[in-house]
Amino acid sequence: MPAPRFGRQPEPAEDAWFEQPTALSLMAAIQRDAMPHVPALCGHGGLVLQAARALPNPPLDLRLGALLRLDRCRGGFDGALRCREDALPIGDGSLSLVYAAHVVESAQDAPALLREIRRVLRPGGAALVVVLNPWSAVRLRWDRRGPAAVHPRALGTLMRAADLEVTARRYVGPYWRGDGAAHLAPEHGALPPLRAAYLLQAERRDLARIRPRPARARRLQPEMRPG
Repeated sequence: MPAPRFGRQPEPAEDAWFEQPTALSLMAAIQRDAMPHVPALCGHGGLVLQAARALPNPPLDLRLGALLRLDRCRGGFDGALRCREDALPIGDGSLSLVYAAHVVESAQDAPALLREIRRVLRPGGAALVVVLNPWSAVRLRWDRRGPAAVHPRALGTLMRAADLEVTARRYVGPYWRGDGAAHLAPEHGALPPLRAAYLLQAERRDLARIRPRPARARRLQPEMRPG
């Protein structure tokens, strides 16, 4: 099982990988395949976190209302706002959806980033986290030159630790190639776990506070006296 490198220092070779044409075409193909799995939500805004500024905007449902996009930069994000990855400039419980594509692999502190994603979601809001698949043959293109791949179980553990309840896991993207002509096979079958990436969908679910039961008043029994 590939060991995820969380809490790493920025590595220029890995960060620059996301700007290469091959990586950009791969991530664009993954994004196209992931879009049908994005739930349509309304009533609150959405946040898009992308690994590279050159990637196109994902065609998210406009019923979300305001949509903020931030792109990965060294140590954080840039775009309409500039911030650290552990301090998103968004109020608590403000958003219905966070779509985070390939930002976990490049995070200096992935647990802190996931906690921030959970914080900005409203209760019941959805987080969709797209990560490169460690078992895909496509990984041979970036092995030892690109980002560290994260095992789905490791990411699921981190998301649950951040109080995000994982509700679905899907494999997305091409099998072998990363360009626009990549063959995208049907989702069901024997080969989906070999796709280029996987998507974990999670919800912020706040535990209802359990009120303590009021103590029952002791019923006083009349004292029986002889006589």
